[in-house]
Amino acid sequence: MRPCRQGHPIAAARSLALTSLPSRPPACPAHSCPSPLWSTSTRCYGTCWRCTRWRPRPTGDLVRATSQLSATPPAGVPPDGNNRLGVVPTFQGLQMVEQDIGVIRGFRELGVGVMAITHNWKNWNGDGCLERTDLPLTGLGRLAVREMNAAGVLIDLSRAGVRTSLSAIDESGAPVVFTHSNARAVHDHPANLTAEQIDACARRGGVIALSAFPALVSGRPQPRLDDFLAHLDHLLDRVGPDHLGLGLDFDDRVRKRYAHDPLPDPPYTFPQGLSAPADLDNVREALEDRGLSASERERLLGGNLARVLSRAWEG
Repeated sequence: MRPCRQGHPIAAARSLALTSLPSRPPACPAHSCPSPLWSTSTRCYGTCWRCTRWRPRPTGDLVRATSQLSATPPAGVPPDGNNRLGVVPTFQGLQMVEQDIGVIRGFRELGVGVMAITHNWKNWNGDGCLERTDLPLTGLGRLAVREMNAAGVLIDLSRAGVRTSLSAIDESGAPVVFTHSNARAVHDHPANLTAEQIDACARRGGVIALSAFPALVSGRPQPRLDDFLAHLDHLLDRVGPDHLGLGLDFDDRVRKRYAHDPLPDPPYTFPQGLSAPADLDNVREALEDRGLSASERERLLGGNLARVLSRAWEG
């Protein structure tokens, strides 16, 4: 089980200086992401889920070391001037839950605030986006969605299969989030979203957080900032600023599992002009150039994610 990080500029929770993390995420420009949220996720493949389920104390120690969040963060928390980061422990896939959905509530009590139904590949709940099949939620997956709603866990559908994500949106009683996804109409990649996924997420009040991960931005060896902004423009035209955020995926280190996975091996070459949190000024300037109001910019740069977190964590 390995901590990994995925940045979301957001003012969403009581913050924490990340002195307990193995390495500190790079600083953001204070005026572009005044109170960022940094999600920390664990990947469990093979049999390591047993370590998570049957040795809960180390897992709890990891969660507590990276999370000092209020149980219900107020939406749109203003920056407190302390230059701190909010941290939300996240599971990318429910492998550690397996068939025992009752442990979802236990992980939530430990502090895990966001869980993905699947992540790239199939599990007990549904299909991932890299599977050759495209099936909806299983019966167990529907129960897992209901349990996450009841436990106050935000449901993440990035890297879920198309039909799995659509059925999860229909099943969920709370808005969902795609934490790191772009538009398939701009760049055709299985981890990017179809028009149907985009519309369904927005219709139910959810948020799509755009990713700077190069394989999802364009087919260029090194994407450009304009390639990323093409996804932004497409999504602004389709669903507007109230359903968008940033999930730039700077520090996630994806590894291939199958030879046909359409993901490159590291090192990753992020877009020119958007390769680190310090480049968020470029995104803010692009939003200003597109005529978004100050309120719309703040919602896109964090307020929308604060809203769905608050709604989900209310349970």
